Amino acid sequence: MERGNAPPRGSVLRDPAMVAKLGWPPVAAEAIETGFPTPAHPVWDALEISLRSTMSEALLGQKPPKQALDDLARDWQRNLRRAGVGKS
Repeated sequence: MERGNAPPRGSVLRDPAMVAKLGWPPVAAEAIETGFPTPAHPVWDALEISLRSTMSEALLGQKPPKQALDDLARDWQRNLRRAGVGKS
């Protein structure tokens, strides 16, 4: 924690000595309680990147939402197939 890395345990983040020393641990403890873990599967990064860019295209009006989501579905199918997760 002293090097800026949050431990995965809320009890460590609530340690009064660490709170007094660093200040930020209570915020990280709250994030652990309300957040969700990132999947550890290797294909996750590719799926997340394509989701973010698709959402941006739709929100910026570069593509109609239906087209953006259809393109996303094809991209995810391709990425999952390449990772050996989807249908061949």
